[in-house]
Amino acid sequence: MARIIKGDITMQSVNELAPELISLSALNSFSAHNSSSRAQMFLSHISQSLVTTDPDNKRILSGLEKELGKYTFNIKMPDDGTILSIIERYPQGVGEGSLNLNPETIVIYERESDMRLDYISIPYYCSQSQYFGFEYKKNPAIDKLAIGANIAKDTIFADSPSVSEEGLYRYGKNLNTAFMSLPSVAEDGFIISESAQKKFKFKIFETRVVELGSRNFPLNLYGDEENYKIFPDLGETLDTIKNGPEGLLMMLREHGHDLSPATMSVKDTMSPDYIFDKGIYVGDGSGKIIDIKVIGNNSNVRNLPVEMTEQLEKYRKAYKTFNETIIDTEDRLKYERKRKYGDTKLNLSPKLHSLLVNSRAIINTKHSNHKQPLNLLYRQNPVDEYRVEFTIEYLKDGPSIGGKLSNMHGGKGVICKICKDEDMPIDGNGNRADIIVDPTSIISRVNIGTLYEHFIGGVSRDIAAAIRNSLNVVKGKANVELLYNLSTEHVDKTYSNLLTYYKIVNTKQWEKYSALNYEERLEVLVDIVNDDLYTYLPVNNDKSNVDIVQELTAAFKTTYGPVTYKDTAGNMVTTINNIRIAPLYFMLLDKTTDGWGSVSSARLQHFGILSPLTKSEKFASPYRNTATRCCSETETRIYVGYTGPRSIAEIMDRSNNPVTQRNIAWNIMNSENSVSMDCVVDRSYISLGNSKPPQLIKHVTSCSGFVPTYEPEEEQ
Repeated sequence: MARIIKGDITMQSVNELAPELISLSALNSFSAHNSSSRAQMFLSHISQSLVTTDPDNKRILSGLEKELGKYTFNIKMPDDGTILSIIERYPQGVGEGSLNLNPETIVIYERESDMRLDYISIPYYCSQSQYFGFEYKKNPAIDKLAIGANIAKDTIFADSPSVSEEGLYRYGKNLNTAFMSLPSVAEDGFIISESAQKKFKFKIFETRVVELGSRNFPLNLYGDEENYKIFPDLGETLDTIKNGPEGLLMMLREHGHDLSPATMSVKDTMSPDYIFDKGIYVGDGSGKIIDIKVIGNNSNVRNLPVEMTEQLEKYRKAYKTFNETIIDTEDRLKYERKRKYGDTKLNLSPKLHSLLVNSRAIINTKHSNHKQPLNLLYRQNPVDEYRVEFTIEYLKDGPSIGGKLSNMHGGKGVICKICKDEDMPIDGNGNRADIIVDPTSIISRVNIGTLYEHFIGGVSRDIAAAIRNSLNVVKGKANVELLYNLSTEHVDKTYSNLLTYYKIVNTKQWEKYSALNYEERLEVLVDIVNDDLYTYLPVNNDKSNVDIVQELTAAFKTTYGPVTYKDTAGNMVTTINNIRIAPLYFMLLDKTTDGWGSVSSARLQHFGILSPLTKSEKFASPYRNTATRCCSETETRIYVGYTGPRSIAEIMDRSNNPVTQRNIAWNIMNSENSVSMDCVVDRSYISLGNSKPPQLIKHVTSCSGFVPTYEPEEEQ
């Protein structure tokens, strides 16, 4: 209900925002106070948010978090079924063939509905992006996996770390936020603390594929004179390299039979030649190898010496054993069926059938239909002697300068400065800010819901602190037995304070908490002391947020006063104006600064001749040979501010207009002195405004019946 006052008449306006009808906007309790464009931006940011290693529950819950927690990229039982076989890719144990990490487990089961055989894969990680992903969190249900066990449909074995134990979907962190006008927060900048940066740890996964044998051989980068080791083993990091820079995964050298006594000697294979040898690079030395697949081409002809293939053979045999176990499972099931029913026909799902076909190809099964060894192909190309697939995991300590964060109100910003914790603003109650945001951005963006979340979050934080002080218990140290030692009157008085808050914010939550008995009330207080106070505030709440703010202000004394911080000159100063430091929920966006770029788009041969950049050469250097094509929004604004609009228009046109690029190339090649040209492109011949983005806009507007025209800005 919202109160509308007209003269002496007070009317009630019903909140008709139904969560069922407004899609993901219902995830934000204060979406009614934001402009439609910012509400839409919040929805797009949800799909761009990264899974962090330790996300927080929102302190103000809308009720949709529980529903979203059901629809993650989890690993669950598709149907009611009986477990027939559990096959680990690389079983861990003790012995020569054991490996340090198991990247995948295959579970074959029989459906209860139609007796069809199927399987599920429980991998180590999930990645739906070129880089970003997360390590699966194993659920207790995975311990129920055993041969012969009956597993119910939708039993979840592994899930995203974004799902809490209560099943709530978590996609960000609660950061103490201060709205202050400082140089680094101009436009859409953020200042964050070092500890806040580390709260957003995330993982990156990269893959590399290497083929070797007939044309080249691997160097001994990670071993010594007695041990030929060509890459890190499973579970190891790349910083263990002995004979090369960090980030160098492997190094290959072409076979040269005339020079083999020198190029393949013990010492020379430990010394990379960075001009002629081919390197395979990854991000940096902190990467951890979490998966290795080695496949042989089933040919009996081998060009590599035995010493060079020992490590490769260890993984090839392990992967072959894994596939042999899958085929043996099929044979065992056929045998058991023949004993029971007299035939060997198995009812296989297409998914399981495909797995069996791939396994037979990898192990080169001796089937009567195959008169010769199977030739393995990848994208219709024969596989070399060995094909190695690596998966590397990186744990990033959080976004660096240039990374992007956003709140639930479309309040996106770029991290422009990272400060030490002791330099960040702190209020009179010891609440220290994690992030500083420009206050004028709320008005310009019309996302007023930010202020409601900020205020109510601060009040709930202060009430939780007051409860700890009243019960004289340190955060994280409370239990029911400890509170039993307190007087009933003292506990009731503390709980009454909590009920006052809930009655103001949400009547339904107040009614539920009022009906609890004494022991249940103690459990509620213990949860608040050890964690925080959580508020249920749906978008269709029966109370107006304006009334909630007014009533909370009247009922509770909130923390609101001057704050102290270190300014740009290094002096500790105290503000004159009052500033509230309170929590806001922020998520990390996938626009991180980990992408590589360079200044040259052309790849060069060893002697400086231009050469096309092929896919196989993409990771052959510790840097990227692909140029950064254009400026981002921030750089564009800076250019315009310093040099005017025409300079950035030139840059944008040269980067996005193929006609301009061809003209530049023609002028350079036909110039008498190409290093000293007055004009590289003739604008009287090729005008500005015809690059791809403006052409798309003109096309759209032409379809609508009008065409935009350019008018020069009038001189002031």
